[in-house]
Amino acid sequence: FVNFLSNPDEDTAIAQFGKGDKYFGATVLMATLPGLPMFAHAQIEGFEEKYGMEYRRAYWDETPDEGLIERHKRQIFPLLKKRYMFAGASNFRLFPLINNDGHRVDSVIAYTNRNGTERSLILVNNSYSSYAGWIKTAMPVNKAPGADQAQLETEDLIYALSFDVENSFYVIFQEQDSQLWYIRTVDEIRNNGLFLELSGYESQIYLNFQLVSDTQSNPWSSIYDDLQGRG
Repeated sequence: FVNFLSNPDEDTAIAQFGKGDKYFGATVLMATLPGLPMFAHAQIEGFEEKYGMEYRRAYWDETPDEGLIERHKRQIFPLLKKRYMFAGASNFRLFPLINNDGHRVDSVIAYTNRNGTERSLILVNNSYSSYAGWIKTAMPVNKAPGADQAQLETEDLIYALSFDVENSFYVIFQEQDSQLWYIRTVDEIRNNGLFLELSGYESQIYLNFQLVSDTQSNPWSSIYDDLQGRG
């Protein structure tokens, strides 16, 4: 797959998505879905001129948007340095967000991927509205050995993250943009999944997943009790 937001036959990404959270949500998807991300000419600089394949030069006099470039550096470029974790599809799992009424929130795109001991959880809200809910069981994946066969299997989040260990362990993980760390028990992830809240067009990128155990020198249980789910 090649993932892109625009090409010479389409309006520019900035013209389609703007320069705010909606654009960066789409760009997060482009950078972290399996496949190869392809940036259009001057997309990072925020240019809006549509460049046809026959163009020899730019016709509009546009200036690079330094604020947009800086946000790319902060939010998108670190993801591009981890292409080894996102490019493959064998460990990719897509999760529905289920609200408190038990209904799937179609506007929220949530998925995990991993490479070796590194894991990621990406969420993008493609809506003006805010949503909250749980991710627990992934959409079915075809595990059949042949292309002409079907053997659909589901997988819970605890297995997608490869954290099927004793319930006494804790999982810590970090949200990239806010730099906040979170802590959850293996037991609650196994039984309930993860509860998440997203504002309109918000993206959340969770990395640096680690398993930790409670010791006298590292009282993770006290940290867990003190935070009460907060970062």
